[in-house]
Amino acid sequence: MFKKVLSILIVFSLMTVFVPAIYAANDAVVSVSSVSGIAGETVEVSVAITNNPGVAAFSFVLNFDRELVTPVSFEQNIRGMLISNLQFVDGEDLEFVTAIWASVTNFTEDVTLFTVTFKISEEAQGNIEISMTGEMINENLGEVTVRIEGGSIEILTPETEGSNDDSNQPPETDTSGDSSHGTILPPNQPGSNPNLTFPGNQQTGDGSSTFDDITNYPWAAGEINALAADRIIRGTSETTFSPGNNISRADYMILLVRMLDINAEFAHNFDDVSPGAYYYNEIGAARELGFATGIGNNQFAPRAEIMRQDVFVLAYRILRQKDAIEPADLAVLEQFNDSALIADYALEALAALVTSGLVMGNENYINPRGLTTRAETAVFIYRIRAMLA
Repeated sequence: MFKKVLSILIVFSLMTVFVPAIYAANDAVVSVSSVSGIAGETVEVSVAITNNPGVAAFSFVLNFDRELVTPVSFEQNIRGMLISNLQFVDGEDLEFVTAIWASVTNFTEDVTLFTVTFKISEEAQGNIEISMTGEMINENLGEVTVRIEGGSIEILTPETEGSNDDSNQPPETDTSGDSSHGTILPPNQPGSNPNLTFPGNQQTGDGSSTFDDITNYPWAAGEINALAADRIIRGTSETTFSPGNNISRADYMILLVRMLDINAEFAHNFDDVSPGAYYYNEIGAARELGFATGIGNNQFAPRAEIMRQDVFVLAYRILRQKDAIEPADLAVLEQFNDSALIADYALEALAALVTSGLVMGNENYINPRGLTTRAETAVFIYRIRAMLA
């Protein structure tokens, strides 16, 4: 087994030229996420695969302007042997990030492959392009045709971030259908217009959903329809939900706080949550009550995509305060082959949620460092609501 993995890594070590390919509609797509952040802070850039035909190894190189961003950490999101130059370089400036991964068999899931955290230069402005080149092969050492799409980091400032948002209204729906995450509906408030309609979350008279893109998600379709009907979550357009897109930290917190009807007055918020942002009140309330502690240095990274273990930790803190869940024996996590990847701060939360049945793994894996899709979020929120009913 190890010899096969080693042979794959050797094949990639000999690949020095990436030859452009002619792509077809059914080819695999590997894309670099586009994110936003503030100069001087950190952002997470993920690399994900869709339309996966079966891959046993890959070799990718991320290119960027090292004067504007510096890679500081690397997270593997799939099981297998992965090597990155960030694992060997400490304190040196890198002009690129390499990621070489291999396994003995194909994997066919559409998932996030790895995540790189970048520190943005204090002088950075505008958009920073993140390009990528690479190769993929299957378990028979055959080349997999892949279309590679680069990403970018949009530089925001605390003064302008969310300046066009109204904290009393939901963000506008992105009707292009290309949003990296959807928007969350506010609950009906006293004095609000009872006849106001919200596009993207309507249902027909017989209760069927108008979302055209959830038929391939039968495990989540019912929960999505139910939450949309109750105006807890909304689509990314009139007829799409984008179930496979990842949800942001801010939108997840809005969804959780509003679903549980949590309110609190607060005098301070995270430094990267501006008063004009649509998520300002919910994150501020969560911070005041101790549910949201941020990522350090009084930062919350609201626009960053959220890892599964952070989804669970935030929910667990709220459920504990409501006396809706109890701590559990950490031994329950030993059933998962990737339990060693769970961060120390998330162990208690994961154990309790697994014991309660709110969280279930997949083939003995719990994927704590993977990102969370809109479909997965809907199912999780629906389970919490059902438990509290």
